[in-house]
Amino acid sequence: MKKCILCDEELSLDSFYLKDKKTNRYDSTCKECRKQEASEWHLENHAKSIENKKITKKLGLTEAFDG
Repeated sequence: MKKCILCDEELSLDSFYLKDKKTNRYDSTCKECRKQEASEWHLENHAKSIENKKITKKLGLTEAFDG
């Protein structure tokens, strides 16, 4: 069991993304809160989100990076 730092709920480890396979560390934010954060970021940064998608597609990457 692990506690999410955003929603303050005690959840099982499968509710968290694995952060580092070598050390078996999990993210401090649960998957649901992480999805909510990503959704809010995309709404607040719509132009940057579209640009990231264009760059990702052009480079043939599977995920966009903030930067």
